[in-house]
Amino acid sequence: MQKSDSSLNISLDGELSQRFRSCCKNAKISDSAMVDKLLKSYELYKSQAMETFAIGDAIGYGVYLIDHNEIILEANKTYEELTGLWEKEYKGRSVQEVLDKLFKNARAVAVEALRSGKKTEGLGRPSRTDRELLVTSVPIRGKNGKVSSVLTVLRDVTEQMTLQKNLNRNLEKTEIYEHELNYYRSQESQARLLIGSSPRMEDIKNLITQVAPVDTTVLITGETGVGKEVVSRELHMRSGRKDYPYIRVNCAAIPEALMESELFGYEKGAFTGADNKRKLGFFEMANHGTILLDEIGEIPLPLQSKLLRVIQEKELRRLGGTKAIPVDIRILAATNKDLKEEVKGGRFRSDLFYRLCVIPVEVPPLRERLPDIQVLAEHFIDRYNRMYLKNKRMSHAALLRLTHYNWPGNVRELENIIERLVVITKEDEIDEAVVSSVVGMPENPLVNSLMSSGGMRLKEAVAALESRMIETALRETGSSYRAAEKLGMDQSTIIRKARKLGIKDWKDSSEG
Repeated sequence: MQKSDSSLNISLDGELSQRFRSCCKNAKISDSAMVDKLLKSYELYKSQAMETFAIGDAIGYGVYLIDHNEIILEANKTYEELTGLWEKEYKGRSVQEVLDKLFKNARAVAVEALRSGKKTEGLGRPSRTDRELLVTSVPIRGKNGKVSSVLTVLRDVTEQMTLQKNLNRNLEKTEIYEHELNYYRSQESQARLLIGSSPRMEDIKNLITQVAPVDTTVLITGETGVGKEVVSRELHMRSGRKDYPYIRVNCAAIPEALMESELFGYEKGAFTGADNKRKLGFFEMANHGTILLDEIGEIPLPLQSKLLRVIQEKELRRLGGTKAIPVDIRILAATNKDLKEEVKGGRFRSDLFYRLCVIPVEVPPLRERLPDIQVLAEHFIDRYNRMYLKNKRMSHAALLRLTHYNWPGNVRELENIIERLVVITKEDEIDEAVVSSVVGMPENPLVNSLMSSGGMRLKEAVAALESRMIETALRETGSSYRAAEKLGMDQSTIIRKARKLGIKDWKDSSEG
C-alpha cells in the first residue's frame, strides 16, 4: 500500500496552512504574529512526528498518532501493512471506529492511554492480516501537563507467539513425561506384576482380561496394600491406551485447597502465584491415556460434581477459565473406604458413586489368599537379590511361618519384610527363626505340627493349615459369619471352602 504523501517532510503551505489559519480564526486568535508562531510550532511538531513514523518503517513497527479527541492524525506505511487499512479508512477518523473494522469487541489501547495518562499495552489480531500484534500506547503531554495526544506503536509478534505456544506445548509434554518417569522410577526398574494363583486372584485376572479393552469406569476396592494400583495398571497395559500416559493421582496426598487446580489445572492469573503461565491438571496430562484416582473417597464434595462432569461429558474447565476443554481419558478409581457408607453419610455423591462403580473389582486381603504368599515371597526375593546382588532363598519352614502371619499391611507389608530379610540375613538361606524375629509371630501348635511334617511339601502344608484353621473356627463358633469374623475373611470364602472340605455341623447364618 502506498501513502498519498510524496515526502515525509510535510509542508504546511497551501491548503493545510489555510485550514490551520481558519482554525485559529474560529478560536478567536486575531494576532497574526501569534498565528505564525503557532504555525511554526505545529510544523515542527509534525516534522518530529513524521521522523518517528520513518523510524518505525525502518525497523518494521507500525506507528500512529491520535489527538485529544481520539482522532487518528497520521500513521506510517508499516501500520497500513500490519492492519490492512488504507489511509482513507483511518486518517481523520475515530480510533475506536477504525478498530471496529478490524476486531470484534476490541478495546482501543490508545484511548485507554489518553484517558488514564499512562502507558498502556495490549494484544490484537486484525482480521484482514491475521497477524498477532503487540500494541503499546504512550501519552504525550503538553506544557500544561495535560495529555494532548497519544503515540501508538504496533509490533508484529506472530512468530514469537507461535514459538511461545510451541514452547508451552513442549513444556506441557515434558511435565507429562516427567510425571510418568517419576512414577516408573518409583516402581523400580522392574514393573510390578499382578501375582497370584489363588481362586480369587484368578477371578480378578479373568475380569481384567474381559474389561481392559473397553473404556468403562472401574472401581477397585480393598484394604491398604492389597495391590489396587497394580490392578489399575494391568487394566491400562492391556487396553488400547497402553501407549499413552498412565497417571496415578493420590487424592489423599493433595491438600484440599490445591486439589481443584491439581486435577483440573488453572489459567494464567487464576489466583495469586498463577501469573506466569497456565498449568495442566492431571486430567489433561492423562489425555488419550488412563488416570487412576487413588483414595477417591478423599475428594471433597464440591469437587465431586466437577469430576462427574468429566466422566459424563468428557470435558473440563480449568480453574479461572471459561472454555470447556475436551479430554479423551479412561477413569479408574480406587479406595479402601466403603463408598456405600460414605454415600449414606452424605460424604460422597450417590450419582458419582454409580458412575464410578460400573465395574467393581474387590481385591482380597493377603490372609484370604494364602496360596499366593509363597509365589509373592519368591518373586520379591528374586527382585531384591538382583537389586542388592544377593543370593538368598527361603526355607519351607520360613515360608510356612509367613503363611501363618495375619498380614495387616497385605502385599506391601510382605514386600517390605522380604526386603528386610534379604538385607539382614547373614546366611544364604532365610530360616524360620529369622522370619519369626521380624514378624513377631507367636508360637502355634498347629503350625509347629505342620512344620514338623518333614515330608510334606509347602503347598500341601499351606492348604492343610488353611483347611484346619477354617474347620476349627467353624466348629468353635458354629457359624460361617462368626468364623469369617474371627479369621478376618469374607463369609462367602468361608462357606465355599467349608463345602469343599465337607464340614457340615455349623449353621450358615449371616446373623451368626
